[in-house]
Amino acid sequence: MWDDSAAADAHHIFGAQGPGSMIVLLVLFALTAVAAAMLASAYTRQAEAYKRAVSRRAIFEKVEKALKEARTVNGPAQVPAAENLVRVLDEHLKPAFMLAGGLNDPAGGLRKAINGRITDPKPAPAPALPVAVAGGTSPIVIVTGNGGGQGGGAASAVASSSGGVSASVSGGGSDVGVIAPAQVFSLPPVVRAPESAVPAAPVERDMSWKERQEAVQRSLDNFAAFWKRDTVDELLKGAQKALCDVKLPPRPAGR
Repeated sequence: MWDDSAAADAHHIFGAQGPGSMIVLLVLFALTAVAAAMLASAYTRQAEAYKRAVSRRAIFEKVEKALKEARTVNGPAQVPAAENLVRVLDEHLKPAFMLAGGLNDPAGGLRKAINGRITDPKPAPAPALPVAVAGGTSPIVIVTGNGGGQGGGAASAVASSSGGVSASVSGGGSDVGVIAPAQVFSLPPVVRAPESAVPAAPVERDMSWKERQEAVQRSLDNFAAFWKRDTVDELLKGAQKALCDVKLPPRPAGR
């Protein structure tokens, strides 16, 4: 049966104030939905940021642990420990190194040291030995004259290697003057570099055990100077942002 009291209540609810109340309720529902969406989005971002922070911390601490172990041991056990450090590093960061073409690899020196190969520096060329060209040395004999008066002259003579002497006299008049004692100058021999003086090419060879161990130790020290929490955290944060926070470019019009 029809309940008149219920009809009266509905009339009061949807009377003059009924539509206004409905609008208010709809607005409240909309605001609640927007707030819920914003909270969900903020929660998702917070959870993602926490997850990234945990990943950065885990990478740092795993590598830090392997680094400390490698620097603690000495002698023959240090090379395997250094190899384990590189393995841990590659486990988490090798894809990034590969995508970047291996540029700025902080463990690059350590990898070379573990590899055990070295290139000796280019040896200095042997000093060139003087080699005289064919023929004897020809000293030059210069004879100068004292000016005996105005228009004084001069005389010169050249001695060849064969022992002959050629002389010439020049003067401004009939009085040539008195010839002074000869001054002898020897020409240096022509020098040609022998074939053995050609520089040798650099030679790649295996390191000795001592050289390898010293190279590994130096590389571990250099890597430890780089592997600091603040430095690594900033670099990893930048890598995560570069890999995960990439937006698709806008689509060209008409597609």
